Amino acid sequence: KNQRPFVTLKWASSLDGRAAADDGSSKWISGEQSRADAHRRRSEVDAIAVGTGTALIDDPELTARKTDGSLHESQPLRVVLGTRDLPSNLRVFNADAETKTVKTQSIHGALSELYGEGIKHVLVEGGPTLASRFVQMDLVDEFVVYLAPKLIGGEKLAIGSIDVPSIDQAKALNYQEVRKLGEDVLIVA
Repeated sequence: KNQRPFVTLKWASSLDGRAAADDGSSKWISGEQSRADAHRRRSEVDAIAVGTGTALIDDPELTARKTDGSLHESQPLRVVLGTRDLPSNLRVFNADAETKTVKTQSIHGALSELYGEGIKHVLVEGGPTLASRFVQMDLVDEFVVYLAPKLIGGEKLAIGSIDVPSIDQAKALNYQEVRKLGEDVLIVA
């Protein structure tokens, strides 16, 4: 209907909504069961998307791994969105899965391009700048949030400004699933 992939936005955060401590450290906010669930979800989507900032700062591999560290049989296309040039030695460019860079600031354009290539489900894994843009543009079909029982405080929020000037304009969600995963709480909305 929308001629774009279904978009799932995923993040892990502390109970107070932080994705990292002030020094930038974020490994590991969530527990083992949450990470295993996130990797299973990765293996079920067509593509995982991050921005160039996350690719440069976190150097993620963006593969779907089993708890023993081996790769799931199904690996999503790794997509890096943004106009910054990336060094070829980043882990996202390793041989474990295919990677596509989409050099654009247009999220609509990127989703259109991916849809045209047969991508039906994209998992957006951030960071906060890209996540916030997807929310601002009402392009998120599903939220998957892992809340860890930790308080971090500070400025490193999991999601930034989404252009909600007052509480009556908040983006209302419907909970589809809420359950404990180890010490964490999984929310699907």
